[in-house]
Amino acid sequence: MSGSRKEIRINPRVVAAEYAVRGMLPMRADEIRAALATPEGKAKYPFSSIVYCNIGNPQALEQKPLTFFRQVMSLIDAPFLLENEKVTSQYPADAVARAREYLRHIGDRTGAYTDSAGYAFVRDIVARQINERDHEIKPLVDASSIFLTDGASSGVRLLLQVLVGDASDAVMVPIPQYPLYTAQLTLLGGTPAMYYLCEKDNWALNVEELASVYDECVAKNNATPRVLVVINPGNPTGGVLDRDVMEAVAKFCCDRGIVLMADEVYQENVYAAGKRFLSFREVVLGLPAPYNTDTVLASLHSTSKGIIGECGRRGGYFCLTNFPAPVREQVLKMCSMVPCSSVNGQLMTGTDVLATAGPVTRAMSHTGRSTMGSCESKEARPAACEGAEHDSRFFLPAGGRGDVRVSDD
Repeated sequence: MSGSRKEIRINPRVVAAEYAVRGMLPMRADEIRAALATPEGKAKYPFSSIVYCNIGNPQALEQKPLTFFRQVMSLIDAPFLLENEKVTSQYPADAVARAREYLRHIGDRTGAYTDSAGYAFVRDIVARQINERDHEIKPLVDASSIFLTDGASSGVRLLLQVLVGDASDAVMVPIPQYPLYTAQLTLLGGTPAMYYLCEKDNWALNVEELASVYDECVAKNNATPRVLVVINPGNPTGGVLDRDVMEAVAKFCCDRGIVLMADEVYQENVYAAGKRFLSFREVVLGLPAPYNTDTVLASLHSTSKGIIGECGRRGGYFCLTNFPAPVREQVLKMCSMVPCSSVNGQLMTGTDVLATAGPVTRAMSHTGRSTMGSCESKEARPAACEGAEHDSRFFLPAGGRGDVRVSDD
């Protein structure tokens, strides 16, 4: 037999896909970090370490995890600790109670697969939090519309797999954007249709721009936009949309039969005075008929940002609004092909949204936003406050790395 090695063919879409967040600049940073470990590198560079800001990864930048979440998770993963009074006496009572509650639902088995869409009781928790956040607007969401995912990114991938078939299917993506969307489109063979945010107007979204890009895509690319991606609050721009713009965006999607994909993972990171996060779900359901029933919306969120910044736990979800039953069935089928998302991520999602709905975290969140948004002194001013104003940011203020305790009480 010949000893020559056969060439392995690589999917050309994989070769063509680019994901700059993990691309050339971070790779160069890795090279420099390796060099800094050598005498030659130490002499060559006028600094001693690299700070990676290419991706929102707060705990890598020394943000301390909130103790309550870690206490609950440790007891869930090691339920035998709950049988030892010497151990439980070292834990706050609310953390012990939360762990026992979760273990009653899952039967002490965090190593087993869950339902394809995730634990039903966690989806119930998420649904309750969404309803509270959206001021109980009708119809209320329930667990059947919630799908737990490994962060928001896996939800993006799954939804695009369902909605994009080939180059005749286009997805409208904002510029500047988070590059996950264009990378996934390349892998799927779909067509990106870029719309530009207005930098002079604090990165505002202009519906006239959407209409122009839609028409141009149909005329020049022979592709029909099937999905409109809106990142609100913006990543990386930090812009927060006002209700009137959101209403116009929803009507645009409904009139053209486009699925609105709302990336809302930074919804807890709004600091500008007079600005607040408003979900697309609340906006859509508040519109007059037929927009409130015919606008098809997928909303994504995760545990990676916000107050807790638990990126590595890979918790997240997407919520479907006004999705036709046949499409929901295909979404569930896609979920079942990967038996379930991370169990720890699912439980972190439930713990996060319950805490976010509570008064203690609300108070802490308000205090944090006030501190980070005021920028009253040079020492306390986050780097994102230099230069242009932003409605939303993802940073830690100087000296803001202490331990934080969140309680159910």
